[in-house]
Amino acid sequence: MSESHHHYGKSVQFVDKTTQFDIYSAVYDQATSEALKQCARVCQTINVFAVKLENFVSPLLALRVVQVTLYLCTLLYAATLKFDMVT
Repeated sequence: MSESHHHYGKSVQFVDKTTQFDIYSAVYDQATSEALKQCARVCQTINVFAVKLENFVSPLLALRVVQVTLYLCTLLYAATLKFDMVT
């Protein structure tokens, strides 16, 4: 199934998988305008929290990778001390 490039008989631009149309146009009735505005506000809020989450999780992930790497190095060092590796 492909996306339609028309909305109520008019051509619509698609930019990065989003529909671009004027939500303040007099063509839409009051309820439709309010619904579109509310949807836009919710999407904006979601995008703000998505950016905050990415900025928060990214350093934590890097710290966790360093922690696991140091733990594995410690285990490897402890294992080499237990075995006498004289060749």
